[in-house]
Amino acid sequence: TYLKVLDNCEWLRDMEPNFLAAFLRLQECTLLNICVILVSGVAWDKFYSRSCFETPVNIFFPHYARDELLTLLMLNWYPEVTPEFYESYVKLVLGVCHRYCRSLVELQHIADVNFEKYCSPLEGGKTDASNIKKLWQNIKPYLEASVNGLYLRSASSDVSRILAHCSLAQHDKRVSQLRHRGGSGWVYCE
Repeated sequence: TYLKVLDNCEWLRDMEPNFLAAFLRLQECTLLNICVILVSGVAWDKFYSRSCFETPVNIFFPHYARDELLTLLMLNWYPEVTPEFYESYVKLVLGVCHRYCRSLVELQHIADVNFEKYCSPLEGGKTDASNIKKLWQNIKPYLEASVNGLYLRSASSDVSRILAHCSLAQHDKRVSQLRHRGGSGWVYCE
C-alpha cells in the first residue's frame, strides 16, 4: 500500500479540474494500491466542482488543547535561556493569544517574533530573569499587537498568490472564499 499525502492542498483549486480528478483516481490510473490523503483547512465544497467526484471520507481534527500547544511550542526552546524561562514566556504568549488563535503555526510565529523583545530588559541589566512582572509589562503591548495582526500574514500572501494567478473577477470571488474558510480537514481514499 502506498500513501500519497498532499498537505496544504488548497493549490489544487487553482489547477485544471482534471488534475484533481487524476489525484482522486490515482489508484485506477496506476493499478497500484494507493491512498491519496488531501490535507486542507478548506472544506471539500470549495474544491468540488460539477465533475463526478466521489465524496471523500472527511476527518475533522480538533484544535490543540492549551497544554498540547505548550508542549509543542516548548520544542523550539532557545538553548541560550533556561527551559523554565522559555516556558514562562510561552505561557504568557498562550495566555494572551490562545483565546483568539489555536493555530500552532501562528502561535509559533508570534512566539518567535516577540521572544527577543521579551528578553530585551535582560540585556541592559534593567531586570533579571525571575522578574516576570517586569518582563510581562515589557512584552504585553507587542503580544496585543500580534493578536490584532493574526492571520494577516497568511491572508496577504494568499491574496498575492491569487492576484498572480487570477483575473480581477476571479480575484473578487476568491477573496470572498478566503473570508469563509472552514476549519476542516478531509481525505480521499479508494
